[in-house]
Amino acid sequence: MKQQNRKLALRMRGEDVRRLQAALGHLGFSIADSEGYFGKTTRQAVLTFQEQHDLEPTGVVDEEVGSPAHDAHGHPAGACPGQQRLGLLD
Repeated sequence: MKQQNRKLALRMRGEDVRRLQAALGHLGFSIADSEGYFGKTTRQAVLTFQEQHDLEPTGVVDEEVGSPAHDAHGHPAGACPGQQRLGLLD
C-alpha cells in the first residue's frame, strides 16, 4: 500500500493516519480517536504494536514500523512474526 513518506505521530491528521488506524484495527487494536486523527488511543496502539514486535516503543510510525509488507500477515518475505510491519510507507 503506497502512502505518503512521512512519520506519523501524536496530533497529526490525514489520510495516511486513517490508513494507519485501519491497519491497526485489522490487527485487532481498538482506536477511539476520530478517524484520521492521531490521538492518544492511536498512539497507544502503535506503542503496543511496537512492544509486541520487538521494536523501540516510540509511539511514532516511521520507516521501521511502516515499511511495506510482503505477505498476507504483514511480514516481510521470510521474516519471523516479531518483524511484522504495518505496510504503510514506501
